[in-house]
Amino acid sequence: MELVHVSSPRTLISVIICTRNRAGDLKESLESFRGVALPGCQDVELVLVNNGSIDQTAEIIASYDCEGISVRPVHEPQTGKGNAYNAGLAAARGSVFLFADDDIRFPRHWLAEMSAPILAGEADAVAGGVRMAAHLERPWMKSTHRLWMAETDSLSPSNFDMIGANMSFASHVLSKVPAFDPELGPGATGLGEDTLFSSQLVKAGYRVKLLQDVLVEHHFHPGRLTRAAFLSRAEAMGRSLGYIAYHWSHKTIRFPGLRFIKSRIRLELYRKLHKQVDLHCEGADMAELERFSGFHFYRQFLREQRRPRNYEPFGLVKRKVN
Repeated sequence: MELVHVSSPRTLISVIICTRNRAGDLKESLESFRGVALPGCQDVELVLVNNGSIDQTAEIIASYDCEGISVRPVHEPQTGKGNAYNAGLAAARGSVFLFADDDIRFPRHWLAEMSAPILAGEADAVAGGVRMAAHLERPWMKSTHRLWMAETDSLSPSNFDMIGANMSFASHVLSKVPAFDPELGPGATGLGEDTLFSSQLVKAGYRVKLLQDVLVEHHFHPGRLTRAAFLSRAEAMGRSLGYIAYHWSHKTIRFPGLRFIKSRIRLELYRKLHKQVDLHCEGADMAELERFSGFHFYRQFLREQRRPRNYEPFGLVKRKVN
C-alpha cells in the first residue's frame, strides 16, 4: 500500500504595527524588520495601521516591501491607539497576532520566538521584553524611571502585564476579549490600553507567558526624558488607572473628593519643600511623579463617576452605553 504524505497547513502570523505622525521612526523600524528571519513553517503578513497621520507616514507605508512577507496598509482616521489596534485586528487574517511599536529595533528571531509558545499550545499570549537603546541610557535613571520608559527588566513571571511594544496572542482569545478599549492609550487617556487587555486575558482564563529574553530595542525620542515629558506620562498614568479603577475594577473609594483634595495638597507641599529642575531638563524626581500621578488618578476617578460604568466588574466586553 502506497503511503500518501499530506503536508500540514501553514500557519499565518500577522504582525501589527500602528503609527501616527512618526514617519522617521517608522522608516527606521521597518528597515530593522527586514532583518527578522522568517519562520520555516509559517507565512507572515505585516499590517501597517496609519492612525490619521499628516506627515509622510502614508508614503512610507505605500512604498514599503519586504521579501517573503505580504504588506497590508490600513488607514484608521479615528485617532487613538485603541482604535488603531482594533483596526489592525479587524484587518489581520492570521491565527497569531504579533504587536510592535513604530520606534523599535527587532532581534533576528523575533517572529519565531514570540509565536513559538502559542503555536506549541503552551500559552495563549506572550509578553516580550523591551530595553531602551544604549544612547538613551542616563546615570540618573532608577529602576522606576526605566519601567516608565517601558523597560521590562524589573518584571517577574508573577507580576507583569503585556506591553504593546512587544506582545503576541492567539486569534482565538478574541472570542472572549474582542477588542482594546479606545478610551485608553495614546490619543485618549494616554496609557493603559495594553494593560487592561492583558488583565482581561488573565481574567478570561487565558495563559499569558513572560519572555523577557526576547528583547526589542526601544529608540524613543530623547525629548521623552525631560521632566515635562515625565510629568505628562505621570498624568497619563493617573488618568488611565483612574479610568480602569472605576469602569473595570469597580473600585470603591470612600470620600474620593476629599482624597483628591489631599492629593493636591501633598503635591503642592512637596513642591514647596523640594527644589524642582527646569521642565526642559532631563530627569524627574519619582516622589514628585508619584504624587502627580496620584492627583490625576483621583481627578479622573471623580470625572468617571459621573458616567455609567463601561464594564461589568472585571468584565471582558465593553458595554454599549447610550
